[in-house]
Amino acid sequence: MYDLNSNNMKKLNVISRIHRNKLEPNILGYRLIIIIFVLTLFQMKGFAQDTLGVYKTLQDFQNKKLSFISICHQEKKNIKLNDFFDRPFITVRHNGKKERLRKSDLYGYHGCDQKDYRFFDNTEYAIVNTDRIYLYTKIIQESGDSGFGGELYFFSVHPDSKIIAMSKQNLMTAYKDNEKFKNLIDETFKKHEDLDVYAKQYLIVKLYEESMK
Repeated sequence: MYDLNSNNMKKLNVISRIHRNKLEPNILGYRLIIIIFVLTLFQMKGFAQDTLGVYKTLQDFQNKKLSFISICHQEKKNIKLNDFFDRPFITVRHNGKKERLRKSDLYGYHGCDQKDYRFFDNTEYAIVNTDRIYLYTKIIQESGDSGFGGELYFFSVHPDSKIIAMSKQNLMTAYKDNEKFKNLIDETFKKHEDLDVYAKQYLIVKLYEESMK
Protein backbone atom coordinates (compact mmCIF):
# COMPACT_ATOMS: atom_id res chain seq x y z
CA MET A 1 0.00 0.00 0.00
CA TYR A 2 1.04 3.56 -0.61
CA ASP A 3 1.99 5.70 2.34
CA LEU A 4 -0.09 8.82 1.92
CA ASN A 5 1.76 10.96 4.41
CA SER A 6 1.70 14.75 4.31
CA ASN A 7 4.66 14.98 1.91
CA ASN A 8 3.09 12.54 -0.52
CA MET A 9 -0.20 14.37 -0.35
CA LYS A 10 1.56 17.63 -1.19
CA LYS A 11 3.23 15.97 -4.17
CA LEU A 12 -0.11 14.59 -5.39
CA ASN A 13 -1.74 18.01 -5.06
CA VAL A 14 1.08 19.62 -7.06
CA ILE A 15 0.79 16.97 -9.80
CA SER A 16 -3.01 17.39 -9.87
CA ARG A 17 -2.71 21.17 -10.29
CA ILE A 18 -0.17 20.73 -13.08
CA HIS A 19 -2.49 18.39 -15.00
CA ARG A 20 -5.49 20.64 -14.35
CA ASN A 21 -3.61 23.69 -15.61
CA LYS A 22 -2.67 21.79 -18.74
CA LEU A 23 -6.23 20.65 -19.43
CA GLU A 24 -8.18 23.79 -18.54
CA PRO A 25 -6.80 25.97 -21.39
CA ASN A 26 -7.66 23.23 -23.87
CA ILE A 27 -11.20 22.92 -22.48
CA LEU A 28 -11.64 26.70 -22.54
CA GLY A 29 -10.36 26.76 -26.09
CA TYR A 30 -12.84 24.13 -27.21
CA ARG A 31 -15.67 25.98 -25.49
CA LEU A 32 -14.66 29.24 -27.16
CA ILE A 33 -14.64 27.59 -30.58
CA ILE A 34 -18.12 26.14 -30.00
CA ILE A 35 -19.47 29.52 -28.85
CA ILE A 36 -18.03 31.30 -31.90
CA PHE A 37 -19.48 28.61 -34.20
CA VAL A 38 -22.97 28.92 -32.66
CA LEU A 39 -22.88 32.73 -32.86
CA THR A 40 -21.80 32.54 -36.49
CA LEU A 41 -24.76 30.27 -37.30
CA PHE A 42 -27.15 32.70 -35.65
CA GLN A 43 -25.63 35.62 -37.55
CA MET A 44 -25.90 33.74 -40.85
CA LYS A 45 -29.52 32.84 -40.10
CA GLY A 46 -30.30 36.42 -39.15
CA PHE A 47 -28.62 37.72 -42.30
CA ALA A 48 -30.65 35.37 -44.51
CA GLN A 49 -33.85 36.49 -42.82
CA ASP A 50 -33.04 40.20 -43.04
CA THR A 51 -31.97 40.56 -46.64
CA LEU A 52 -33.32 42.53 -49.59
CA GLY A 53 -31.88 41.75 -53.02
CA VAL A 54 -32.55 41.59 -56.76
CA TYR A 55 -32.79 38.52 -59.00
CA LYS A 56 -31.40 39.75 -62.29
CA THR A 57 -32.39 36.66 -64.25
CA LEU A 58 -34.51 33.52 -63.94
CA GLN A 59 -31.30 31.54 -63.43
CA ASP A 60 -30.37 33.84 -60.53
CA PHE A 61 -33.78 33.18 -58.97
CA GLN A 62 -33.43 29.43 -59.37
CA ASN A 63 -29.94 29.57 -57.86
CA LYS A 64 -31.03 32.06 -55.16
CA LYS A 65 -28.33 34.48 -56.27
CA LEU A 66 -29.04 38.04 -55.12
CA SER A 67 -27.54 41.27 -56.40
CA PHE A 68 -27.41 44.75 -54.79
CA ILE A 69 -27.97 43.15 -51.38
CA SER A 70 -29.25 45.34 -48.55
CA ILE A 71 -29.84 44.66 -44.87
CA CYS A 72 -33.51 45.31 -44.17
CA HIS A 73 -33.17 46.92 -40.76
CA GLN A 74 -30.67 49.49 -42.03
CA GLU A 75 -32.09 52.93 -42.73
CA LYS A 76 -30.25 53.36 -46.04
CA LYS A 77 -30.75 50.50 -48.48
CA ASN A 78 -29.15 49.78 -51.84
CA ILE A 79 -32.54 49.16 -53.47
CA LYS A 80 -35.63 51.32 -53.91
CA LEU A 81 -38.42 49.26 -55.48
CA ASN A 82 -40.62 52.18 -56.60
CA ASP A 83 -43.64 49.93 -56.23
CA PHE A 84 -46.04 52.85 -55.87
CA PHE A 85 -47.91 53.63 -59.10
CA ASP A 86 -46.17 50.66 -60.79
CA ARG A 87 -43.16 52.64 -61.95
CA PRO A 88 -41.22 50.83 -64.70
CA PHE A 89 -37.87 50.92 -62.89
CA ILE A 90 -36.17 50.30 -59.58
CA THR A 91 -33.36 52.42 -58.18
CA VAL A 92 -30.17 50.76 -56.93
CA ARG A 93 -27.04 52.13 -55.34
CA HIS A 94 -23.93 50.61 -56.90
CA ASN A 95 -20.31 51.71 -56.41
CA GLY A 96 -21.52 54.82 -54.65
CA LYS A 97 -23.80 55.89 -57.51
CA LYS A 98 -27.56 55.64 -58.04
CA GLU A 99 -28.70 53.72 -61.07
CA ARG A 100 -32.13 52.99 -62.56
CA LEU A 101 -32.84 49.47 -63.76
CA ARG A 102 -35.91 48.64 -65.80
CA LYS A 103 -38.17 46.05 -64.20
CA SER A 104 -38.66 44.46 -67.62
CA ASP A 105 -34.93 43.64 -67.65
CA LEU A 106 -35.02 41.94 -64.24
CA TYR A 107 -36.67 38.76 -63.00
CA GLY A 108 -37.67 39.88 -59.53
CA TYR A 109 -36.47 40.35 -55.98
CA HIS A 110 -36.34 38.85 -52.48
CA GLY A 111 -38.23 41.10 -50.08
CA CYS A 112 -37.81 41.96 -46.43
CA ASP A 113 -40.96 39.92 -45.77
CA GLN A 114 -38.92 36.84 -46.79
CA LYS A 115 -40.99 36.31 -49.94
CA ASP A 116 -39.77 36.11 -53.52
CA TYR A 117 -41.41 38.36 -56.11
CA ARG A 118 -41.44 38.41 -59.88
CA PHE A 119 -41.71 41.56 -62.00
CA PHE A 120 -44.28 41.54 -64.78
CA ASP A 121 -45.80 44.53 -66.57
CA ASN A 122 -44.05 46.88 -64.14
CA THR A 123 -45.63 45.34 -61.07
CA GLU A 124 -44.60 42.57 -58.71
CA TYR A 125 -46.28 39.28 -57.89
CA ALA A 126 -45.47 37.11 -54.89
CA ILE A 127 -44.25 33.67 -56.00
CA VAL A 128 -46.07 31.05 -53.91
CA ASN A 129 -45.45 27.86 -55.90
CA THR A 130 -42.76 26.77 -58.36
CA ASP A 131 -43.69 23.10 -58.72
CA ARG A 132 -45.26 22.18 -62.11
CA ILE A 133 -47.29 25.37 -62.35
CA TYR A 134 -45.96 28.71 -61.17
CA LEU A 135 -48.54 30.32 -58.87
CA TYR A 136 -48.53 33.94 -57.74
CA THR A 137 -50.55 36.19 -55.49
CA LYS A 138 -51.13 39.90 -55.44
CA ILE A 139 -52.87 41.98 -52.80
CA ILE A 140 -55.40 44.33 -54.38
CA GLN A 141 -56.24 47.28 -52.17
CA GLU A 142 -59.88 48.20 -51.72
CA SER A 143 -60.67 51.26 -53.79
CA GLY A 144 -63.59 53.43 -54.89
CA ASP A 145 -67.22 52.50 -54.43
CA SER A 146 -66.71 48.93 -55.61
CA GLY A 147 -65.31 47.87 -52.27
CA PHE A 148 -63.23 45.28 -54.11
CA GLY A 149 -60.00 44.17 -52.56
CA GLY A 150 -58.14 41.16 -51.28
CA GLU A 151 -55.67 38.51 -52.41
CA LEU A 152 -55.91 37.42 -56.03
CA TYR A 153 -54.26 34.38 -57.61
CA PHE A 154 -52.36 34.20 -60.90
CA PHE A 155 -50.38 31.58 -62.78
CA SER A 156 -47.87 31.13 -65.57
CA VAL A 157 -47.22 28.09 -67.74
CA HIS A 158 -43.45 28.60 -67.53
CA PRO A 159 -41.38 30.42 -64.89
CA ASP A 160 -40.67 33.28 -67.28
CA SER A 161 -43.84 33.33 -69.37
CA LYS A 162 -46.82 35.67 -69.14
CA ILE A 163 -48.53 35.95 -65.75
CA ILE A 164 -52.25 35.27 -66.18
CA ALA A 165 -55.20 35.84 -63.85
CA MET A 166 -56.44 32.59 -62.34
CA SER A 167 -59.74 31.54 -63.91
CA LYS A 168 -61.24 28.40 -65.38
CA GLN A 169 -61.27 29.83 -68.90
CA ASN A 170 -57.70 31.09 -68.69
CA LEU A 171 -56.46 27.69 -67.52
CA MET A 172 -58.36 25.94 -70.31
CA THR A 173 -56.84 28.31 -72.87
CA ALA A 174 -53.29 28.19 -71.50
CA TYR A 175 -53.30 24.38 -71.45
CA LYS A 176 -55.38 23.82 -74.56
CA ASP A 177 -53.14 20.97 -75.72
CA ASN A 178 -53.55 19.02 -72.48
CA GLU A 179 -56.97 17.42 -72.89
CA LYS A 180 -56.80 15.43 -69.67
CA PHE A 181 -56.00 18.53 -67.63
CA LYS A 182 -58.83 20.44 -69.29
CA ASN A 183 -61.28 17.66 -68.46
CA LEU A 184 -60.13 17.57 -64.84
CA ILE A 185 -60.55 21.34 -64.59
CA ASP A 186 -64.01 21.17 -66.14
CA GLU A 187 -65.11 18.36 -63.82
CA THR A 188 -63.67 19.91 -60.68
CA PHE A 189 -64.53 23.60 -60.92
CA LYS A 190 -68.15 24.61 -61.13
CA LYS A 191 -67.63 28.26 -60.29
CA HIS A 192 -64.78 30.74 -59.94
CA GLU A 193 -64.90 30.70 -56.13
CA ASP A 194 -64.07 26.99 -56.17
CA LEU A 195 -61.02 27.74 -58.29
CA ASP A 196 -59.77 30.33 -55.79
CA VAL A 197 -59.96 27.73 -53.02
CA TYR A 198 -58.10 25.14 -55.09
CA ALA A 199 -55.44 27.68 -56.02
CA LYS A 200 -54.98 28.67 -52.40
CA GLN A 201 -54.45 25.05 -51.40
CA TYR A 202 -52.33 24.40 -54.52
CA LEU A 203 -54.66 21.55 -55.47
CA ILE A 204 -54.62 22.88 -59.01
CA VAL A 205 -51.01 21.62 -59.13
CA LYS A 206 -52.14 18.15 -58.08
CA LEU A 207 -54.68 18.12 -60.90
CA TYR A 208 -51.92 18.99 -63.34
CA GLU A 209 -49.71 16.21 -61.97
CA GLU A 210 -52.63 13.79 -62.38
CA SER A 211 -53.03 14.85 -66.01
CA MET A 212 -49.40 14.02 -66.73
CA LYS A 213 -49.69 10.38 -65.60
